[in-house]
Formats: sequence, structure tokens, C-alpha cells
Amino acid sequence: MAELGLRYNYKDALAEMREGAKTAEQKMAKAITGAFRDLAKDIEKKGRAQIAAKGFSNRWRKGFRVRAKPRVGWDLHPSLRGYLYGLSGVMNIFERGGTIHAKHTWMYVPLKWAPQTIGRKRATPAQYEAQIGPLFRVERPGKGPLLMGAATRRPAGKVSVGVLKTGAARRKSGKQTVAVPIFVGIKTAKVKDRLDIDRIYREARQDLPKYYFARMSKIRADAR
Repeated sequence: MAELGLRYNYKDALAEMREGAKTAEQKMAKAITGAFRDLAKDIEKKGRAQIAAKGFSNRWRKGFRVRAKPRVGWDLHPSLRGYLYGLSGVMNIFERGGTIHAKHTWMYVPLKWAPQTIGRKRATPAQYEAQIGPLFRVERPGKGPLLMGAATRRPAGKVSVGVLKTGAARRKSGKQTVAVPIFVGIKTAKVKDRLDIDRIYREARQDLPKYYFARMSKIRADAR
């Protein structure tokens, strides 16, 4: 009877096991990183919808971004980061409420009868002088200063941008106008918590397994 010789090369087997583990790890890294990227898109979409619903400008809505890291390639330990592009440091104050302090001596806010926006942008002294005309300052002992614009007559209610532009043009040409308070200087302002982006993050975490398994199923299907 012929002998049946069996050989087992444990080094080859170990190499195959290691290669298989490496391939499995790569698939997991690709699936979890892809899931984080899907989650980032979902959070960004819902966050932007909330920002718009709360009355913030398009600059805020488009500025809210959520990015998964790594941006390129795959990793077993990805992460997420949300931020307001071009508006660094202001998200938390509207998320949790608090007090804003003037960077310099005063910060200026429009009075209730003055335009709150100029064009599509929030009314600021810089915007006013660029789009309407010059402002002049009136000091008030013990109170914040006023920044004054010009109008053809003292308005009974809210004053429009058009009225102020006409007043600025008349004042420039030397014609008679009346001074209208537009901005008041304040040192601090209390801000209410108007956003709840944290809730969107908390709820989105529940969807991570769904995104992971969807990504893994696609990876397995593509490998067949």
C-alpha cells in the first residue's frame, strides 16, 4: 500500500490568516469611515434646516459644515467635527445662551425703529456707511453713544433704508435734514439659546449602525 504523506506548513497558514485579518480590517475601516461621512452629511443637512427655521441668515445656514476625518482614505477610528465657516466662536453662544462682551469699548446694535438689515446683510455701522451714507456720533453722559443718520424729516415709526439714503444724499449736498438715531453703543448683550444642534448630534448617533451596515453590505457585494 502506498503511503499518503500529509504536510502542514504552519508558516503559510499563519501568513494567510494574517492576510485575511488585514483584509477584514481594511473592510471595517472603509465601512466605518464611510458611515461617518454619511452621518456628517445627515447632520449637516438637519443642522442647516434648523438654522434656517430659527431665522438665521443664509450665511449662517451655508456656513454650518460637518466634516468626517480622515477626509481622504480610511481609518478604524474616524471622527466628526461641526463648525460655522467664517463665524468662528459664535456657535456655542446661540447653542447654550450667554453674554456677549464688546471687543473694544462699545458694540453697536440697531435701534428698534432703524433698519435691521441692509440689503441681505445684518445692519452694522460699516454696512450703513458703505450702502447708505456717513454716520455721526453723539455722546451721552452715563449712557452708550448714539450713531446718527440723516432723514428729510423725523419719522413717526420705523425708518426705511430708502428714506435714509435720501437723507444722506440731501445732507451731502448741503440741504436741510434731521438727525435720526440709528445705532446705540452697548458693552454687553444677553443672547438666548436659539439653537439645539447638540440634539441633532445625539439623535444622529443612533443611525451610525445603519450607515455602517449599509456600507459593509456594499463592500461585500462589490467583492463578489
